[in-house]
Amino acid sequence: MKKLVSALLLIMCCFGCKGIKVGEKEGIVSSIDTKRDFMNFNTIQKNHSIYNEKTLTALPSWPEEYKLHGDLRQWEKVVYKGEELVGAIWMSKSGKLKVDGYPYDQFVLVIDGKVKLQPEGQEEKIYFPGDVFFVPKNYAGTWDMPTDYKELIVVERKAWDAFGE
Repeated sequence: MKKLVSALLLIMCCFGCKGIKVGEKEGIVSSIDTKRDFMNFNTIQKNHSIYNEKTLTALPSWPEEYKLHGDLRQWEKVVYKGEELVGAIWMSKSGKLKVDGYPYDQFVLVIDGKVKLQPEGQEEKIYFPGDVFFVPKNYAGTWDMPTDYKELIVVERKAWDAFGE
């Protein structure tokens, strides 16, 4: 975990949230993935329309007991898979989920839409495009996306692999 926090701090501080190295062969579906050099977070945000229902992989539906309302279809694409970290674009149609026991710590950069998180017993927090936040392992509360929503997530590789992503 210490390595994950250090890596995220390096990304946020040293690169000023401007870049991550593209890894393995999961590249992104655009001209920016073919260079295999540093990828700019701002480029991902600016060109987010290339990440859509056609270029991302559809994920299984949420279990009914998690759905409070809305469409909630979801898609994902791994854009980086290194020894320590995994980065992925995740997209969802609007809706609200009840989350109990989130499977891993997650660093999130909001790309499009907005999300309202309300941890159990705490105030609601709202995040917009460009905002960065952490979702802790075992998070319990609601995850509300009033409009279609897209994010870049960074997760520890061991946790990602253990969860079966």
